[in-house]
Amino acid sequence: MLKSDLLVRYPTEDICLIKLDPLEDFASWIRGLRSKKYTAEILRDKHGFSDTNKICASSRAIAAHADCAVEFLDQAFSGPVRGSYLPIYYAMLDLAKIAVIFGGRVKELQEQRLHGAGWSGIRCASQDLLTDHITLYDRGAIALFYKTLVGNMWPKTLKKGKKGKWVNTYDRKILLRDLYPFINGVSVEYRRTYEKKERLVSVEIRAQEVEQDLWRLEVTFPGLGKDLTSSVQKREFRILSGLKLEAGKYVTPTVPATNVNEIRVKFCDRFRWFLIYLQVEHANAIGTLTPQSNSTFLLPEEIPILLAFFHLANVVRYDPERLARLFDSKACGMLEILRKHGTYDFLIAVWSFFMKSQEVVLRV
Repeated sequence: MLKSDLLVRYPTEDICLIKLDPLEDFASWIRGLRSKKYTAEILRDKHGFSDTNKICASSRAIAAHADCAVEFLDQAFSGPVRGSYLPIYYAMLDLAKIAVIFGGRVKELQEQRLHGAGWSGIRCASQDLLTDHITLYDRGAIALFYKTLVGNMWPKTLKKGKKGKWVNTYDRKILLRDLYPFINGVSVEYRRTYEKKERLVSVEIRAQEVEQDLWRLEVTFPGLGKDLTSSVQKREFRILSGLKLEAGKYVTPTVPATNVNEIRVKFCDRFRWFLIYLQVEHANAIGTLTPQSNSTFLLPEEIPILLAFFHLANVVRYDPERLARLFDSKACGMLEILRKHGTYDFLIAVWSFFMKSQEVVLRV
């Protein structure tokens, strides 16, 4: 079971041991969202919805996207590997849209149904997976998904516009080499293939009672040794925003509270819970990771997976020659592992968001 004193992304945990294929069970759970009554209960109980009209509109939209997501997953895993990335991406996109609706943005989603991203491939003849890139825009389902998970939009960057003038824009170019190091499901393959370390680091978050009814959060990096001053720079770990180093630990300001659940409520908007990844080995070996990145583009676990599949879906649709090159390159094994492991990790993360509970789904 999860360690009782180790805080994870969500306030409660639900460990589910499955005898057959977890992906099939996930499909059944998602299919259950077609029940508008069941979905309405989740909207009220888990996400705090109270307006009846908004609950009805959100339930209808969720049911429709859940239907499509399950059909895409069924299609993806009943056919050949190379073509599967396209329906997997569309399943993930539908699930991302469900998360947006659970996040209270059904009206925004109705106005921004497009992806909100572009692929470099048609104009850029990249010969390697990691040098390819995608571009994100400020309108569309992906931007809404990011805002739902993070709480706000990614920061603007400078871009050369018309007549050579520099302008501030939300358009953001992202290289694939800045995504794959943060996909935990292919970390071993990434390390072996590219002889580079993945950029996910073990992190432990605990609640400490400093005085009676006065608590704070403590963050440590057990794999980095005791000298955190030199080993850990705050700019490399965005989860440390607002914390200070004290006696070998990064700590938050103290807050009055009587129990751990109350602490989480107090730190709901003051601590970046979305930067905690779940690391699942088996029921007795479950830990947490966080991305090591100084980018202002923050990386909840769902985002690099979704964008990696967005890229591959575009390659499948528009450039079969490039697809053949990728599967004839050293990246082949990693991409095949991504197909199931990436999908599994995305489903755990997004389903946990739906339920507001840390889901641990294991095959026994």
